[in-house]
Amino acid sequence: MVATVVAAAAVVVASVLIGQLVCAVAGSVAWADSAPAVGLGALVGVAASGLHLAGHTTGPAIAILGLEVAGCALMWKRPDHRPPFSLAVPVLLVGAAVLVPFIAARRFGTLGVGLDDDMANHLLVGGAFQSSQVARVAPPLYLAIYPLGPHAVAATLASVGGISLVDSFTGFTIALPPLIAMVAWGQLRTLPRGVAQLGVFVVGTPYLVLAYMGEGSFKEPALAILLLGTIWEIERIRVRRRTGLTMFVPVAVIVVGLLSIYSIAGLWWPVVTAGAVAAASLQSRWRSGELVKRADIGRLLAPSIMGLCALGVIIAPQVPRLWRFYNGIVAVGNGSGIPVSNIGNLKGSLNPLETTGSWLSADFRIAPPSVAFSGAGALLICGCCVIGFVRLLRDGRLELPAATASCAAIWSYSALTQSAYTSAKALVIASPFVVCLAVTGLVGSGTLNGWWARGKAVIGGCLLLMLAASSYLALVASPVGPSAHADSMAGFRSIVLGRTTLVLEEDPFAGWYLAGARVSTQQLGPRATNPERRYKHVGWGSVPASVLARYDYVVAPIDPASGEPPASFRLVDISWPYDLFERRTTSTSRPSRDRQLARVKGDCRALARKGLRWIGEDAGRDAIPIYVPMEYVPEGVSRSTTTPEVDPGLYYVNMRYIAYEPVRIAISGLSTTMPATLEGLGTYWPVGEVTVRRRGSLAVRVEERPGLMVAPSFGLSGVVIQLTRLLRGDDGNSSGCN
Repeated sequence: MVATVVAAAAVVVASVLIGQLVCAVAGSVAWADSAPAVGLGALVGVAASGLHLAGHTTGPAIAILGLEVAGCALMWKRPDHRPPFSLAVPVLLVGAAVLVPFIAARRFGTLGVGLDDDMANHLLVGGAFQSSQVARVAPPLYLAIYPLGPHAVAATLASVGGISLVDSFTGFTIALPPLIAMVAWGQLRTLPRGVAQLGVFVVGTPYLVLAYMGEGSFKEPALAILLLGTIWEIERIRVRRRTGLTMFVPVAVIVVGLLSIYSIAGLWWPVVTAGAVAAASLQSRWRSGELVKRADIGRLLAPSIMGLCALGVIIAPQVPRLWRFYNGIVAVGNGSGIPVSNIGNLKGSLNPLETTGSWLSADFRIAPPSVAFSGAGALLICGCCVIGFVRLLRDGRLELPAATASCAAIWSYSALTQSAYTSAKALVIASPFVVCLAVTGLVGSGTLNGWWARGKAVIGGCLLLMLAASSYLALVASPVGPSAHADSMAGFRSIVLGRTTLVLEEDPFAGWYLAGARVSTQQLGPRATNPERRYKHVGWGSVPASVLARYDYVVAPIDPASGEPPASFRLVDISWPYDLFERRTTSTSRPSRDRQLARVKGDCRALARKGLRWIGEDAGRDAIPIYVPMEYVPEGVSRSTTTPEVDPGLYYVNMRYIAYEPVRIAISGLSTTMPATLEGLGTYWPVGEVTVRRRGSLAVRVEERPGLMVAPSFGLSGVVIQLTRLLRGDDGNSSGCN
């Protein structure tokens, strides 16, 4: 917990210090509203380019720490360069809000597990900068063309702070909403103090941004930050509040950040926005009879060259990667790099009204229970956006309307020509701009007295409740990966390092748990809970011998019904609930499993106490599956009991389930709690042994107590209890101890 919060705070502080330092170099004499965005661009740009040059985190760490020290010295000597104290309250509130998923889950860990498992690859890529062994097994496509700015920052944080990469990556992800709030201050600072602070909080916590943060996505919120910074820099240049040779350096640094986070695809947003602002400015000058003078162009020529030089120097190490990215995406998905048919983890196209933040659904991919209620709030916010749009244009403040219109245009193009997965990203990027424009339209300049003021207060209060409720649902429904199985599997890492390893379960993060090994997982297919897949196994019996022969090691959950390994595999270690088998080149007679375990651990009695009895070759032939239906109970206990008919005998109990919270099972005197798991179906986890003394009904009771609140899709939807009759060992001793 502490490591994650410290990592997030480090990202925010570094962005503020470095960003303000760059803005001061560009001529700012006081706090610059774009500083957090400029700092984020510098942070990811320096980290990524430094890693390309050095190949490890030492160089980037030294560069970043040096810039931070310089930023501290600047703020120490010149108080005007410090952030406004009024920002502290809303930023801290946003920081507290992003911790809600962890509070609801009662644990810290990887965001998005089971909802969007892309973080498994991101962790491997980040680990590649820390270890050459991990680099050899990291996804080659990511290492070749993917923008690696956030990965570089996470790896540098982990190395410098001595924390895990999971903590640093999670910290980077949850640091983005507070940075959005800080940059939004540039638009709302002219409002009354309390109103501005409330508006900053609302803009920093829009529904779609938090929903994407909750699934572990970081590129879209980061791009929104950089685009917000871009429009404040454009405003400063347009109204001549920033002059001098280095006036374009902050813009160059932001562009470096865009390329380091989103590659060349990220340039569309600032280019279209800058074009819209330029067109509107030229039209305004033409209508007023004021033409563009040659002196104006000359004034910008030298700063432009300086900005391009700064951009070239910082981004130069990444140019080959950018070129490979361009060549890789130009012919795919109409230039998006994602096939039109690929919708990722979505269920279809997102409703554009979700950008307003009024969407009372715990899962952003599906419609809320009351579409009309959420839609009414969304349309009201759209009306406020129109008012804000017109008001800002009338006042000559072109940048926010231009950016919002550009986001809408890019989303429209993406929705018409590209995949739903790509267009959804455009909606996430647009969300802070829509909310900021709505706040400006609702509480901006206008009459402060009378019925209209009271009406605005009522409307604002209702919309605030709607936005807060929507954001809360997005936060508490954000899955946080449990660590029980991850920690157990990681116990094998030192043994399988550098070797080919097959994991007999559906866990996309297995490659990260065993980072450094060449890991494959046995997949049952797309995740689902339909009856056709309900009782299927992922295990020894589902893998052909020719496939097993390709691997040096196999990690298998303890499941007697999954079949016996070939004679060439020997048990070499256990880390409950997993066995680790090694393939031997010669096959000889194999001792019982108990005797292998005793030889591995040297403690036969301890093994017997865990219920690790030998299971014969035919043990899984008569396995009894028992389906236990479960119904999600919000803020209560999900409980179900079933009573199957069972013959007398000694049975091994396994349980197949997906649960956000620990699950308690009680069956014939056996009572235990199983850890939370969000891994795929197909694995039956070991529970223990039960003895049935006579034929009859066997009471099976399963219950789950949810956390603060979880979405129904993450609660228990049903479990399968498996009873497998245990056979005697070859020596007549079921425990394997003489």
